[in-house]
Amino acid sequence: MKKSKYYNLLLYIFIILLTIYILFSISYFFFKSSKKNNLETFGIVGIPLFQVETDNSLFTKLSSDAINSCSGAYSLYSINGIKRKVIEIRKDNTNNYTDIYADTYGNLFDVNERSLVAFLGNSNGYIRTWYDQSNQNNHASQTNTSSQPIISYNSLNNRYQIDFTNNKFFIMKDGTVPYNTSYTVITKHNNINNVNGTIVNCGTRWSNNRTNVFRKWDEGGNKGYANYWWANDFLVSNVYEPNNVLTWKFIQTSNNLNQNSYFYKNGFFMTSNTRSNWNCTNNNCSIGCAMYNNTINEPIQGELYSLFLFKSALNDNDRNLVEQIA
Repeated sequence: MKKSKYYNLLLYIFIILLTIYILFSISYFFFKSSKKNNLETFGIVGIPLFQVETDNSLFTKLSSDAINSCSGAYSLYSINGIKRKVIEIRKDNTNNYTDIYADTYGNLFDVNERSLVAFLGNSNGYIRTWYDQSNQNNHASQTNTSSQPIISYNSLNNRYQIDFTNNKFFIMKDGTVPYNTSYTVITKHNNINNVNGTIVNCGTRWSNNRTNVFRKWDEGGNKGYANYWWANDFLVSNVYEPNNVLTWKFIQTSNNLNQNSYFYKNGFFMTSNTRSNWNCTNNNCSIGCAMYNNTINEPIQGELYSLFLFKSALNDNDRNLVEQIA
């Protein structure tokens, strides 16, 4: 029995639709792959064309208590669910500064949505401001051009980073780094090349219990991390590696005695400590070094991806959310 002409027509339509679907699927696959895996770089600093597609809308997920206690949120993603300016940069040998924006996937571009690659060309990008996304306006800044960190790209992680090598650092407003309160400090670093490289700092250095410093601790080959108060220090050995996410959490008591500190690496609890009689000062807040009398001490000589400061001891859910996008 002959097949009807309608059968043949339907068969042809099915083949055409199937072909369109296959071609579309192949095109979409290569498009997505290029966005996730394209490591082609441009210019001196090695900036990629695309970034990893991961939604990092942190402030749409955190509890109101965590959001209200955040005194500094420094990232190269937009963490508020909308396009946000994240850094202010200049090119080599110029004094013209431009705000650079980010989306929640970590794509960087100027106000006209021209990519960072196109903006920089063959120039380095020197950062005058790392914008605080906590809405507290506690921006980290560096007006001295010779001390300005550089925007760069880590192809292994498919992420932008801020390069503090050669004694680069930022200054923050007094009181930005938590002092004399419960706190949570979360950061992700790449390399820390100084054996005692400081990530973030505040207080009166070399004065017992009057500082709050978070840094690498590698004296005598310990290869760990330290939260220094000077006299009541929290030291963790043999856990340093590039690309760690670090969390320090401290719970203050009303009598300032028998207070607990906790340390987490990559979201996992590592150890705790009990400390007392902390009386920190709110000055000398800095990222990338410890400041004392306007002098750089223990610079990080490395790279940071993000830094989050909270004047509260975050619950586990909030802590995990921050760690996941740090």
